[in-house]
Amino acid sequence: MINRSRLLAILFLCHLSALPVFAEDSKTDKSNPPLLSPTEIWVSGGVLLGALAVYSEDSKIQRGVPNFLKKRSSRRLGLENMGKTGTIFEQMGNVEGPLAVSGGYYIVGLCTHSPYTLKTGSLSLESYAVNALLVLSIKEVVGRFRPINVHNFDSHKFKPFSNQDSFPSGHTSTSFALATIVTQRSDSCWVGAGTYTLASLVGVGRILQNKHWTSDVLAGGVLGYFSGKLTLWMGETKGWGLGPSDKGRGLTVTKKF
Repeated sequence: MINRSRLLAILFLCHLSALPVFAEDSKTDKSNPPLLSPTEIWVSGGVLLGALAVYSEDSKIQRGVPNFLKKRSSRRLGLENMGKTGTIFEQMGNVEGPLAVSGGYYIVGLCTHSPYTLKTGSLSLESYAVNALLVLSIKEVVGRFRPINVHNFDSHKFKPFSNQDSFPSGHTSTSFALATIVTQRSDSCWVGAGTYTLASLVGVGRILQNKHWTSDVLAGGVLGYFSGKLTLWMGETKGWGLGPSDKGRGLTVTKKF
């Protein structure tokens, strides 16, 4: 029997996976698209409200994780290893994920002489930078303790500006930012379904490994989606992006006029 807290978590993770379907609204005006369409604003707002609702259930959800992982079905699926260091669900939320995807697009773009593919690789890397700036700033201000660092899964423990960095989930936001870039730059609904499912599983892994509370993951998903959309809006509409510095020793922010 699925309890209410677990059902809430499942529903809102599924809600996050449905974002690419609603994202189609933002593609209607190619000349000057808005940062977020009205539908995207409503959906993202709904997920954030869901994160607020799940916040009261965070402790209960984490207390249920050990028993959930002991179930035969969980062991058969190998869920106890999901999100562990070195697995794809952990690496996709680190810098390795954006670097691998960006590098892949660059290689394909160079081999096929496709400026569009090369631009997708550039945007993938830029989304990581934009997302990291937002996530690290919020983490520092909020100062929420991780489940693994508190006694009896006390989800209400905060200490701003103290290196406590549970909220929001950086791995989840990174993977959702990357998924947003890949989805928006592709015309295939299957690409969107696959990338957002993978991003959602990254978030699930963070919960199962007691690295994040469920509300951290939900908020991270929305923040990552916003970071991806912001990167696209700046890069495709406003002409901002990352490029080599004048001395060729690093990257700098560029602007096309």
